[in-house]
Amino acid sequence: MLFIDTLIKEGSFSKASNKLYVSQPYYSNYIKSIETSLGVTLFNRKKKPLILTTEGEIYYEYLKDIDLMYLKMTQKLTNISNYDSGFLRIGTNPTLASHVLHKVLPAFTQKYPKIKIDLIEGDTKDLENKLLDNKIDICFNTLPLWNSSIDYAELYAENIYLVISSQNILYKDLDNLTLDQIMSSINHQKFIMLKDRYGLRKLFCNILKYYEISPNVTIETVSIDTAHKLALYSGSFTFIPETSVTDKSNVKYLKMPEQFKNRVVLAFKNKDLLSKASTNFIDFSKTHIFN
Repeated sequence: MLFIDTLIKEGSFSKASNKLYVSQPYYSNYIKSIETSLGVTLFNRKKKPLILTTEGEIYYEYLKDIDLMYLKMTQKLTNISNYDSGFLRIGTNPTLASHVLHKVLPAFTQKYPKIKIDLIEGDTKDLENKLLDNKIDICFNTLPLWNSSIDYAELYAENIYLVISSQNILYKDLDNLTLDQIMSSINHQKFIMLKDRYGLRKLFCNILKYYEISPNVTIETVSIDTAHKLALYSGSFTFIPETSVTDKSNVKYLKMPEQFKNRVVLAFKNKDLLSKASTNFIDFSKTHIFN
């Protein structure tokens, strides 16, 4: 499965062999041996990059089904024999790594010392792709997800705030303005935003769309904390979730309407494929994240 999958993604024997640290002749002969045993050609070698033939697509679909069945079998066997041990690959984005992990992970590893943790950081799209490719087991994420086929367990919901620092032109007049008046006055103003591969960016864009605001995005970042700090010192606008609200001196945080809450979840590919370690972590996180 790995050799076929890598060749599809890389599109050439040279790139795929480099990716897997094997020689190109060995790689080519391995694929050829499968084709010979099946009596079909799996890859169209005249195309650059290489693509699957019709027979190859059929073979690959069955291969994925077999791989999925094997994964289900191993998960069931592991769950029966190892209730409180195992290996857990957890994905998270930088913001949730900073504001959520410390509330869960130390206590979880103390309760389940035999469960080994591998922590993988990335953006929302990257983490979702890793879930779908079975490269991570679960990941902290925020709704809405990019891929609607991914399942999740909701952990908590928090308010979203517009950051207005004392450097901002609206700061002194806020007490005399309604929310709608404030939002209508920030059209075309300078904004600091998360990069577009993050789920929170989608939520922030939904707020802007609701108020018919076209922001002048001057800086994009991967970190909510960076956006927050830059807004405090530059006078630009930005949005942050409630867990990122810190010092309230020389800054005002304007709460957004309830329909724009930040919903934090633990996402996973398929609940039927969850290992006992994953289930333990989800249940533990639900009860300990704000304790």
